Amino acid sequence: MNRSFQRVLVSATTIATLGVSSMTPAAALGAAAATPTVLGLDSDDATSEKASALSSALRDALVARGFSAGAEMTLLELNVTMDCDGEDFDCLGRGGENLGATELLYGALRANGDGFILTLSLLQVESHVLTSTIRKAIDAKELVSPEATKSLATSVVAELWEDTDDSPPAAAPDEGEEEGEPEEVVDGPKENSRSWEWGKDPSPPAWKWAGVGVSAGLTAASLGTAITTALLVQGSVRNDLLDEADASLEDENDSNDIDRNQLATDGIDLCSYAGEEIDPENEPGAVRNASVTKLCNKGNTLATTTTAAWIATGVFAVSTAVFTTLLFTRKKSDTAAMLIERGFSLGGAPLPGGGALVGGRIRF
Repeated sequence: MNRSFQRVLVSATTIATLGVSSMTPAAALGAAAATPTVLGLDSDDATSEKASALSSALRDALVARGFSAGAEMTLLELNVTMDCDGEDFDCLGRGGENLGATELLYGALRANGDGFILTLSLLQVESHVLTSTIRKAIDAKELVSPEATKSLATSVVAELWEDTDDSPPAAAPDEGEEEGEPEEVVDGPKENSRSWEWGKDPSPPAWKWAGVGVSAGLTAASLGTAITTALLVQGSVRNDLLDEADASLEDENDSNDIDRNQLATDGIDLCSYAGEEIDPENEPGAVRNASVTKLCNKGNTLATTTTAAWIATGVFAVSTAVFTTLLFTRKKSDTAAMLIERGFSLGGAPLPGGGALVGGRIRF
């Protein structure tokens, strides 16, 4: 999609926010208080309300610690407005400068069984450096009420900002009270924004669907072949073979007689017996009963085909399972995920006087 179209789709509120902020960049704030900005948490349909409530609680928790209130917007809005691609820290940093923010806190809340997974990243706007990340499992009861959500937000903010240079100065200890040692804050590892994740891709690439379709078709075809040939070997071919052996006892040629009951009693294979050369010196290649031997060869060919078809069925079934799994495995892309979640669409129509009208929608 053309980047210029993306900018057109940003809401008027977002444009106004950045417009006002760009008049008072962070450099012009001077001695103003630190202003961390919480970008609305990314979410899916199942967690959107809780993500919105937690985003608001995080902002309130920062204000309660003495920070100035930052702008209210989402990572998607900032990405689209600044023409950023996912977690482009330099681009996000410039967006934070336009917002007058000293830090950007962004992340996602996803359903995980009966609970949730919360991921948060803290970006220093001036240096464009990601300094901290959090990824933790959240029990459902931690977001069950406004009070629980507020408690969770307070603990998360304390974990990220406690005893950092950007925190407001701590109150001086009372007389006679010893000042405690600052608790060391260990930054977590940076989360890989391009890692693989499990979940149905709303727009899977064509090669995945092609792989599933071709593999499933070959599985069905090979399974059908295996069943059909197996039935032929055990059914019509076997019956024809026995009928031909019995008929040899009634014809006028005594040299081709095959008594299958006697052969079974003596433990002699019927096909081997029918295919023996009766006079190799005078008639090389002439077998005892050519008709029975022909049916034996047909049965052997079908049996080989059956075995090969069963093997192919197993191989193609595994291939189908692999391609089906790929439909539920995708590379994580925060921007794409947010565009899909918020119902992004774009369309156009020609105008009678020439040119075209282009429009779209996105839900914030």
